[in-house]
Amino acid sequence: MATEIEQQAFIKQIAPAAVAGMKRTGVLASLAIAQAIKESGWGQSGLTKAANNLFGYKGTYNGASVSYPTKEWNGSQYVSVTAQFLKYPSWKESIDDYFALITGASRYSAV
Repeated sequence: MATEIEQQAFIKQIAPAAVAGMKRTGVLASLAIAQAIKESGWGQSGLTKAANNLFGYKGTYNGASVSYPTKEWNGSQYVSVTAQFLKYPSWKESIDDYFALITGASRYSAV
């Protein structure tokens, strides 16, 4: 678990990108920050450290990815697999992708 100082540093580091995304899209920066905290364990998850991937998005980013173990639901149980996750040059691009998904996917239109 991150210390309070580490938590404050994490928010301070990602806040500028989250505020920029909010200004661009109208989606609250606090939503992006809260989800980044939850998904990345305050920026301390293995995936976040290996790939600057704050939200656990799968695929490639400009051709870059990292293989990482995860659990997937196969319809009846969770199974361990290794999947390709986006590897970002920095947390800014990860946050930019968050705002693109929230504003671009119809399932999030109410946001």
